[in-house]
Amino acid sequence: MKQSSRLAIAATTALAAIVSTETAHAADGPLVCEIRHATDRGLIQLSAVAIAGEALRGAYQFTLEKTGPGGSSRSANAGAIALDQPGERTLTRQTFNLPDGATAEARLVVTIPGKAPVHCALKLRGGKAI
Repeated sequence: MKQSSRLAIAATTALAAIVSTETAHAADGPLVCEIRHATDRGLIQLSAVAIAGEALRGAYQFTLEKTGPGGSSRSANAGAIALDQPGERTLTRQTFNLPDGATAEARLVVTIPGKAPVHCALKLRGGKAI
């Protein structure tokens, strides 16, 4: 395969990832939290991410609430965070479908001792951020 063809494929793949991914984030000093949203073959994947500018330890809580014509559901996930050096860590992922007319709201709270909690939220309708 020619170099130009490989570059074109790589550029197209990168563009597709950018187009299909949305992020909600919040920051508090050396800590940023993000909820990343991507759609793949009709399914939605949310990734709860912590990005730290320094080593830190703490905890997170991630909740997902879905509401639609068929009812509602809520799921929660919590755990410890240990970043021994600056960097990014995916805390948890959730993959789900969201039928037409349904909405979802994801919330991430990251708590580091001695600091104010960092909150992120992302709302979705029909698979798109609102």
